[in-house]
Amino acid sequence: METKAVSVVYDNQNQYVTHLQKESVSQVRYEELPDVFIDALLSEEDVRFFVHNGIDIPRLLSAVYKNVTSHSYAQGASTLTQQLIKNTMLNSNKTLKRKLEEMYLSYQIEKIYSKKEIIELYANYICFDGINPGANYASLKFFNKPISQVTLPEAALLVGMVNLPTYYNPFKNPIPATKRRNEVLDAMVENGAIASYQAETAKAFPLEKMLYYSNDDQKTTYPFQAYLDIVYTQIKEYTNLDPYTTPMEIYTYMDPVLQAEIDLMQQNQSSYIHFDNDLQQFAAAIINNENGALIAAFGGRNYAGQRLFNRAYDMVRQPASTIKPILSYALAYEHLDWSDQHKVVDEPTLYPNTNQQVHNVDQNYMGELMIDEAIGYSRNTIAVQTLQEVVQHIGMNGVTDYLNQIQLLDTQPEDVSYAYALGAFHYGVSPTQLAAAYAMLANQGIYKTPLAVKKIVLLNEDKEIQFDIQNQRVLQEDSVYLLNSVMENVMKKNFWNINVIQPEDVHVCAKTGTSSFDRQLLEEYNYPSNAYKDRWLAGYSKNLTIAAWTGFDVTEKGKETYFVPSSNDANIVKQFFKRIMDIAGIPNQTYPKPNNIVSIPIVKGSYPYLLPTNNVNSDSIVVAQFKREAMPTLYICEPTITKTVEFDYYVSDSKLTILIPNAISEENQYHKIFDYEKIYGDLELICEIKNEQNESYRIVLDQSINEIDLFSKGNYTMELYYQYKNGHNKGPSQIETFTIQKGSLF
Repeated sequence: METKAVSVVYDNQNQYVTHLQKESVSQVRYEELPDVFIDALLSEEDVRFFVHNGIDIPRLLSAVYKNVTSHSYAQGASTLTQQLIKNTMLNSNKTLKRKLEEMYLSYQIEKIYSKKEIIELYANYICFDGINPGANYASLKFFNKPISQVTLPEAALLVGMVNLPTYYNPFKNPIPATKRRNEVLDAMVENGAIASYQAETAKAFPLEKMLYYSNDDQKTTYPFQAYLDIVYTQIKEYTNLDPYTTPMEIYTYMDPVLQAEIDLMQQNQSSYIHFDNDLQQFAAAIINNENGALIAAFGGRNYAGQRLFNRAYDMVRQPASTIKPILSYALAYEHLDWSDQHKVVDEPTLYPNTNQQVHNVDQNYMGELMIDEAIGYSRNTIAVQTLQEVVQHIGMNGVTDYLNQIQLLDTQPEDVSYAYALGAFHYGVSPTQLAAAYAMLANQGIYKTPLAVKKIVLLNEDKEIQFDIQNQRVLQEDSVYLLNSVMENVMKKNFWNINVIQPEDVHVCAKTGTSSFDRQLLEEYNYPSNAYKDRWLAGYSKNLTIAAWTGFDVTEKGKETYFVPSSNDANIVKQFFKRIMDIAGIPNQTYPKPNNIVSIPIVKGSYPYLLPTNNVNSDSIVVAQFKREAMPTLYICEPTITKTVEFDYYVSDSKLTILIPNAISEENQYHKIFDYEKIYGDLELICEIKNEQNESYRIVLDQSINEIDLFSKGNYTMELYYQYKNGHNKGPSQIETFTIQKGSLF
């Protein structure tokens, strides 16, 4: 296979990395195109292809009529010839001038080329995968076979990708890709190309069984291949230039030390990461917070070969609980004026506007929790409650706008639901996307596009193209500071042994996440009830952000393609995180405190927040951080004790005996969040006794029968009442008088 060196790649220090070589993929002749591919293409894109002259007038008029009457302008009428012209000779601007040029050239092309030649050109020059031209290339990429060997469902899948190749990429978005494949099959039935039973058989074929996931180590492999593939993709997306065919110098943000370590891990040559399950996959993205650049990527195990399925950049999975700090809690600190000492209640919760219960992973509820505990224990109820409260302030449109700003909106805005609070996205996010979102927290609320490329220099034109990282503030600095303070506490309290990821002398914040199987699939595959399919960890220091995933490409019956909580393999994301942080050499830096943040003592657990009085138990006071405009001004109201004393008593010689029928029971006076006994001390039953000389006794009664020796004769007054230990609150008194006839001293 002939290769040619055309482009040179440099790392973040402008040091030479490698040169790129182009592998040629043979073009396909019309005779090599299978009937199922041609039939699928014509049925979906141009059913009248063999009878029109480049412009399908009846179809064009029908589309115009539908657009005018519906005011949607969504109907298209481009023929295959027009599509070929647009993609090879014209730009994609939606203007009348460009459309007229396209129609004119299509008409002329059909005078020069035969219909079969046009289909052949289409198959070789249209990008089915959105990156590289040619049906043969796409077939090799997705199915590991030439286009001549594709089956009916494979042909339908390829054809379905043509118009929106990124969205219908089966690796990235399997659900829309499957739906689109089936639409093509329906069109083939309608056009008479296949029978309905053939379509139904093809629809029943699982997508994951069609796709080629394995890495082909026979393909040309460069140093740092996974990162280079991302570089290639971004250059293609930003410039529409192919660095394998257009000579250029490519200046990247790649950290060669980190990427070299990752390359060892990808090839199972690292002593720090060991996989026990050969089917287990791994992916990660690493971002330099200072500039927002993607500096290293783990594309997948055994990653070898150009432009493979890059799990760091192309794979999307539900982010599970890693989304909670980014979504529910970030927006809470932005819009709800929470303190870093906020208290919540883990209790039975329904998804808003439904009868569907929100379940915690342990199927239990923990009651009152501080917010760092809710995050550390990953309580699903709290995340949903929080998002609901946020929506009450900014609406669901505000939530979707935010997700769009941080590049995590994976569906139409109207399809975003409260399940997103738990990471139950429609399609999912990539490690690169998740890392960039977490890096926003490290950057005090500024989101930066995760670019791998600094600039390119076109050698044949002596032209330089800069790739500018876009900075957008999406959260206020004081909001992010408070959330980071909470995340720091999560690490300090070592929930789920998470502090094992914290390297020595480096301060980090992190959140784990696991995604579960649905119950039907667990039963079908005979998996344990506690099995889960994905494991995530996303975390950051002030300077570096990492998002790491481990799981399985597909779920296979009869094979151990799942994790359980005790699985050692699930901890690989933690091991990876710590190793990268260790070798990065990042100093321990903290987040500067904004001027708008103030620290004041509050009653622990109060909400709305309350200031303490002098009588509040010191254990019930906590120093909380607030935005200055959200500082509490109200003091806690001391409770009124309404409980009365029920008792009997009798006197014998010098002894007073007091009988409490029900002993001493707790008042159990609970506020919404906190109870007064925690704040003011235990509720006590007090007995005060005075004699005629105004001498007094104060006794705490703590049992059913209380005996008191009185040594002097005379008349006494006895008063019983309830009172909090540390307060001046006093309940209703019961007063009795009695006489001691014989004192023990006389």
